[in-house]
Amino acid sequence: MPGASVASATLDVARCKVRELERAAVTLYEDDMLENKNLLVWLNRLSDCLFMMARYADRELPPEMVTGTRRTS
Repeated sequence: MPGASVASATLDVARCKVRELERAAVTLYEDDMLENKNLLVWLNRLSDCLFMMARYADRELPPEMVTGTRRTS
């Protein structure tokens, strides 16, 4: 589910696309069609960065509106 604001939703969609690319790159790597394993690491870090940027974009919103946060019950 995309973020609570337009900015975080855009970043979440971008992260989804990077994760798709990461999965495709893993397949290429496993099939010996991609030599540089550092690309896999880089794509994973990019995904992490986009996640954190999306959460930061929602920093001013009430916690119940923000995606990617833990809910306490």
